This record gives sequence, C-alpha cells and structure tokens, in this order.
Amino acid sequence: REYLKFISGFHQYSVRNQLLIYLQNPHATFVAGYHTWKNQYHRQVNQHEKGIRILAGGEHKYEKRVRQPDGTIKRVKESKVFCRPAAVFDYSQTSGEPIKMFTHELTGEVPNYATIYSKLVQATDFHVGFSREMPSSETKGVTRPRQKEIQLRSGMSEKQTIKTLIHELAHSELHCDPKLKLDRSTMELEAESTAFIVCQHLGIDTSDYTFPYLAVWSKDKDLSQLSKS
Repeated sequence: REYLKFISGFHQYSVRNQLLIYLQNPHATFVAGYHTWKNQYHRQVNQHEKGIRILAGGEHKYEKRVRQPDGTIKRVKESKVFCRPAAVFDYSQTSGEPIKMFTHELTGEVPNYATIYSKLVQATDFHVGFSREMPSSETKGVTRPRQKEIQLRSGMSEKQTIKTLIHELAHSELHCDPKLKLDRSTMELEAESTAFIVCQHLGIDTSDYTFPYLAVWSKDKDLSQLSKS
C-alpha cells in the first residue's frame, strides 16, 4: 500500500525524457520537481545538487477571431502545446522524511543452502542453470517451457537465489500449459505467493521482497480473482 501510494505521485515520463534522465543520471530511480519533493513528500533537495534537465509540456490557451461566411465575427478558443526546459531531482538527491518503498533484494545466507538447492533442482524435470544474461536488469529468473529450462541470475545472495528458484519452479508447474491463457499479473501473483509460502515453510523470510512485488501484480484484481488463484 505504501509503495503504490508513493509511486502514484510520479509522472510517467516520455521515452525522450527517460533518455534525457538516463544520460544525466544513469542511476536515477524516482524523479520529481523541487516543489513536489518539498510539499508532497516532505523532502528537501540537498544543497548544491544539480537538477536533471527535461522537457516539460505546457499548453497556451488563447482566443481567436474568425470571420464567418455571413460576415460576422466569431470568437474561437484555441490552444498551442509547447515544451520548455525544467529541472527534476532524483530521490537520492533529497533528504527528509523516510519513505517505505521499493522491492528490496534479499540478502543473507540460508542454513543448509546446498541441500535445499539440490532438493529443489531434483524436484523438477526442467534444467536449472545460472546466467548473467537476462531479459532486463530487473529480472532475477526466467522459465522457458519449450526448452524446459530455468535460468537464474548469477551472483545473487543465497536467500534471493532460493526464493527465485521456487518462484520459477511454480511457473514451471502452474503456467506452462498454453491452453490456460493466463494473464501476466495472475501468473506472477501465483508464483510469488507460492515462493513466499514454501520459503516460510523452510524458515526463510521473504517479506521485504514479496509484498511490494505482490502489491504491484495484484492491484487491479478483485477478491474473487484472488480467491481463484
């Protein structure tokens, strides 16, 4: 709830503005204007911080006089869209009230990690491997039904690796039949909920990662849909 409330206050920037932001600050996460940070989130832009320059849209409304065929003059309201430079600041450039947000990557070791990992791998007929090549920088794992393989991002902590492996195993068990025609949010909701339950059984707490993740994928679903899953 806090995560969704937080991100709802941010503009969805155009592709061009996203590129401008990236070129000036490749590590930017959430950006907003000076007054938005101050008035809405009670955070102050730090001294000597340099703003990220983007193009902000605006609309200029004016009245135009148009002569009609009968000779009369009619006033018509028109508008012109324009762009102007504007400065925004990344979350890291501000300080003030802390904000509960983001899915935190899990850190830490897992007791009996090797045994648990081995048992999970033995429980599937999918080939499990590690790779640094993922569809996006956010992807922790991927299930490929046709190739019958599961790929996990290499370099993750033991806790994140086990959680991700169970998540992908849930996909392999629940979502590989093309006849099901499930939407992405349902599949992610089911896989992550399964991962949470199994990890809890194993004594691994994944709350910091799971609940913000579930909040994103379940926000458009009603109770009957959730009950079905």
